[in-house]
Amino acid sequence: MITQLLVLLGISVYSQVGYAIVTPNSQGVVHLYEKPISQNIVDSITNDSINEVYYCVSIIKFTRNRAFVSTFTDDETLTMHRGWVDWKYLGIRLNNDTIFTRHKPSSKSKVWCVIYQPNWRDIYPVNHARDGWLYIMDKNRNITGWVAPKDQCANPYTTCN
Repeated sequence: MITQLLVLLGISVYSQVGYAIVTPNSQGVVHLYEKPISQNIVDSITNDSINEVYYCVSIIKFTRNRAFVSTFTDDETLTMHRGWVDWKYLGIRLNNDTIFTRHKPSSKSKVWCVIYQPNWRDIYPVNHARDGWLYIMDKNRNITGWVAPKDQCANPYTTCN
C-alpha cells in the first residue's frame, strides 16, 4: 500500500538485489543507459586510478543483458549516478578462504564449484543477481554459479575481511 502511494506521488521505490564493482572498458568509462534496450546514454561512470576513485553499485533490477544500478560520487558533491549498465561491466571480489558456488541462489542448493583461496584482487564477472546473491561466470577460470552475499566483497578499497 505504501509503495503504491509513493509511486502515485512520483517517488521511485527500489529494492536492492545485489552489489557489484564497476569494471570499465579499456578507456575506463562505463556508460549508463536510459532503458534496458536503449542506446541513449544518460550518464557514465569513470574509475580514476590516479585519484583512487572506484565505484561499487547497488543493483536495483535487471534484464538478461543489463542491470539497473545506482551509485554516487564520493566527493563534496555526492553526485548520484543511475541507469542501465551492460552486465559485462559488473564484477565482484570473493572474500573467504573457500567459496562454494551454487546451482541456485540458496545455501541449501547443490554446490556447483568450489574456489579455494581466491586472490582478493581478482574480480569475477557478474551476470545475474537475486536477493543479494550474485551469479558469476568466469570462463577463463572455469567457474560458474551463485555466490552467497557473505562471500562477496563489493568494496573496491579493502579485502572485506
